[in-house]
Amino acid sequence: MDREYSVRSLIERAFQSIGRTVAPAYEASYVPTALGLVKAGLGIAVVARSAAGETAELVGLRARPIDHPVLMRHIGLIESAGRSLSPAARQLVAAVHQACQRAGLR
Repeated sequence: MDREYSVRSLIERAFQSIGRTVAPAYEASYVPTALGLVKAGLGIAVVARSAAGETAELVGLRARPIDHPVLMRHIGLIESAGRSLSPAARQLVAAVHQACQRAGLR
């Protein structure tokens, strides 16, 4: 993926952590393009699982996880700034926070 893709910077940092650099033969700006390159036999693509997991499998490709401590993404809960949360939404937020604390995450 091109340098604007957030996973690209994660991959570059993971390679740097083992003293290597990334030197892609092809770069794509869009996940479907990257998957097309893989389908054509031109290599592999590193993309967010949420962006391509099911899609890859639908077109005959296999998505495999990469386990490396540098490859973590920051996610967050989004809520309306002008409205209060419903009781169910407050419970969900509390459960997510508790799960993160138990896992040692922020």
